[in-house]
Amino acid sequence: TSFNVYHRKTDTKVVLNSGQITLSYPEDKMEKKILMKPGELVEYKKDRLSKREVDPDVYAAWIENKIILNQTSLQEIIRIAKDNYGIEIEVESEKMLVQTVSGSMPLGDAKNFVNHIAMAFQLKIIRENDKILLKE
Repeated sequence: TSFNVYHRKTDTKVVLNSGQITLSYPEDKMEKKILMKPGELVEYKKDRLSKREVDPDVYAAWIENKIILNQTSLQEIIRIAKDNYGIEIEVESEKMLVQTVSGSMPLGDAKNFVNHIAMAFQLKIIRENDKILLKE
């Protein structure tokens, strides 16, 4: 059995790559269980549970030190940068946040991650002190 767990302040995701697992979760002061099959993602967010089928390779890409993007918005990538690197990225214009990109990017240190974001979206990086601004 192999699986990935993604846990952050706002949500928890479990993706099953192979085998079978049973998850326990609280609901109405009772413990409930859910059986997972390979290729399923279970997400627990804001006291709500959802289950759907996904490509488990996308969620296991970190093992190969990369991230796979599939029509991923700049807004989502900025959230990933904050969650994984603790960096705050601002944009010149809110309309930029809906732009999407597909492909893969290497994971590394925060600076390289920001550089890859800028290349993928063809943006300029303005660094001032601890602030990062992306501009068109």
